[in-house]
Amino acid sequence: MIELSGGSYGSRSVLASATGVNKGAAHRISYAYNAGDGYREQSALRRNNLSWLSQVKLSDKQQLLLGVLLVDMNYQTPGGLTWKEYAANPRSARPAAGAFPSAVDAKAAILQKNLTTGVTYIHKFNELFSNTTTVYGSYNRIENSAIRNFEKEMNRIMAADPCLHSIRRWRTVIILT
Repeated sequence: MIELSGGSYGSRSVLASATGVNKGAAHRISYAYNAGDGYREQSALRRNNLSWLSQVKLSDKQQLLLGVLLVDMNYQTPGGLTWKEYAANPRSARPAAGAFPSAVDAKAAILQKNLTTGVTYIHKFNELFSNTTTVYGSYNRIENSAIRNFEKEMNRIMAADPCLHSIRRWRTVIILT
């Protein structure tokens, strides 16, 4: 499946996905692209998302779920305007003020790259008990070239989450006399 769209202020989007099924496994890959020039100066956006999901039946009692999400995002930040600046030109970016550069000169923007991945194993012991164990990780890198500072941040997360489920069935008997 492929979808294309566009709109005002140079907005454009592409969505593409494919699904496949074979012998106890289902897979889906998706790609999304969004971009736009923005209403204001210094407010353009570009975003790429790629995701992959798989569901694999290992046996009648076992199942494996796999997923990956990759995001690359860049959006400019125009900054705030005073009422006087807004009245003069509502589409303008924040101008220089004193020692601080304008949003355009500072190239004020947020750039973010993210990779998130996870694996889930499900084991159904019987009708009453099952176990779900998930292991996942994430890497996130953010750069923020704000008007008065520059921030660079990297985060890494790794975790596991085992969970035992119990289903209890209750029977209600009502005796009318």
